[in-house]
Amino acid sequence: MDDLILVGSALHGALAAGTIDWYRNVAPGTAVPPYGVWSLQSGSDAYDFGGKFATFDYNVRVITDDDWPTRGEGLAQAAMALIDNVALTIPGYDHLECRRSAPVHFRDPDGFWNIGGIFRVWVHD
Repeated sequence: MDDLILVGSALHGALAAGTIDWYRNVAPGTAVPPYGVWSLQSGSDAYDFGGKFATFDYNVRVITDDDWPTRGEGLAQAAMALIDNVALTIPGYDHLECRRSAPVHFRDPDGFWNIGGIFRVWVHD
């Protein structure tokens, strides 16, 4: 199976253990904040005699429509605890690490807070 599907499914499964709904790439128009959105930003493969190593960078954000970011920050902190430095179960791969590499914190033009981070996932087959 495609490693993007496997890694994305593992990430989604870990996030779904939290208290908000999570969506891949974009939430449906009927979604009511707060909710989470995760999407693949980039990835790379490296090969050696021992197999394939791959890294994936995911943008993981909690979306709120509050006037201030306080609630979103708390929800994002709880969501990040579900995946930061946590062993994801990825069939066919040894999960090496999942770590936040950069924060994400902004208010979009429609007034929604986007709070979370860029998470790098390392795997080896």
